[in-house]
Amino acid sequence: MPIPSAPTSRFQSGLRSTILETGEIIVRVHRKLQGAVFFGPEPGSSPQNRFDAPAGQFRVLYAAQRLEGAFVETVLRRPGNRVVKRAFVEDRMWTPLRLQRRLVLAKIMDEGLLYHGVDASISATDDTGPSELWR
Repeated sequence: MPIPSAPTSRFQSGLRSTILETGEIIVRVHRKLQGAVFFGPEPGSSPQNRFDAPAGQFRVLYAAQRLEGAFVETVLRRPGNRVVKRAFVEDRMWTPLRLQRRLVLAKIMDEGLLYHGVDASISATDDTGPSELWR
């Protein structure tokens, strides 16, 4: 799907953006045996998640501004799995991370969904087709 042209308040690529300032806290839910700061996939590995780069051009840290968002992204993100195993949850922990620099991010919530021509399923489906357009 085409991305609209970019006014000055958006990324040069035409994406609607949102800003997180230095010092803000984000939350990451992760495996207990894996550090909280992990940009995946591992170098040399193929993409495994919705927004991973197809050829490893960049790596992604999946986090949220609130614990609930990080929990949903990590534990509840596969809609086909109606039952979440207790061991899957118990293998994970959450960590608050303080931003060391300002981040400008693509806004794929609220009015950013309509702007980019997607709906909330971009974050809640096993179909990676829509999110692959963002890679």
